[in-house]
Amino acid sequence: MRTTDTFENVIGKVHQMSLDHYDEIIPVRDIEFDSFYNMTIGGNEFEVLPSALLPIGYGFHSPICPDVQWIFRLKTSITG
Repeated sequence: MRTTDTFENVIGKVHQMSLDHYDEIIPVRDIEFDSFYNMTIGGNEFEVLPSALLPIGYGFHSPICPDVQWIFRLKTSITG
């Protein structure tokens, strides 16, 4: 069902919904890839999900820069 609201009310709703959401700028030197599956950001370790790796080899239909091609070949040779 559709309803009509004022722009001011919509902006208020967006602000209310986004109170606990924010972006954080992290210096590049604080980002490290320990492997294709683990990374460290600002001293916190994270798992790299398989879906994050897919665009490197499967999602790009345009030419890939040589560095990315090298990473994909290395990943493929490691994982089989």
